Parts: sequence; C-alpha cells; structure tokens
Amino acid sequence: MSQNKNYMIQLDGLRFFAVSGVAWFHWAPKDLQFVIPWNIGVQLFFVISGFLITGILLKSKKAVENSVALNLVTMGIWTVAIASASWYFFEKPINNLKKRFPYF
Repeated sequence: MSQNKNYMIQLDGLRFFAVSGVAWFHWAPKDLQFVIPWNIGVQLFFVISGFLITGILLKSKKAVENSVALNLVTMGIWTVAIASASWYFFEKPINNLKKRFPYF
C-alpha cells in the first residue's frame, strides 16, 4: 500500500471512534446509551472534516491568494452579510429595536 506523505494514520483511530459512536447511538439498547453521549460520533466526524478541509485550504492559499475569483467571492460574502445585517436592524420597527436594545 503506497501512502501519501500527507496521510495521517492517527486520523484512522479518530475515525474508528467516530464510527463507533454513531453505531452505538443507532444500535445500542436505550438503557445503555448513557455511556457515550448521543452525538459524539457525528461531532467527531465534523471535527475531523474541519481539520482536513482547513489543512487543504491553507496549503492552497498561496495558489489562489491573488485570484480574481476569490476576490469576487469575498465581495459577495460581504455584500450578503451587510445586506442581511441592514435588513435585520433597519427593517424592524423602531419599537422592536427599543425592546431589544433598551440602552437606545
């Protein structure tokens, strides 16, 4: 088996615990499920995925740092964020704002 130099065998152990947690939740008797929290397997999968995706993004950051597409996506994200915040704060009646923010 040829292994990639970026392959981390330690993640296989974490994957085992994640699969075991999900399997335990689905197939263990209800009176024994107190041993492992109900969603630990899914949370561990999310942590592993986030770790791997972050590593990939950091490695490819230099390649796309000056990319026009990246700049357009960033502008789009900021536009949506500002528009959403503006709608949330200014579309609501002033009375609701006074209830939410009594220091006004």
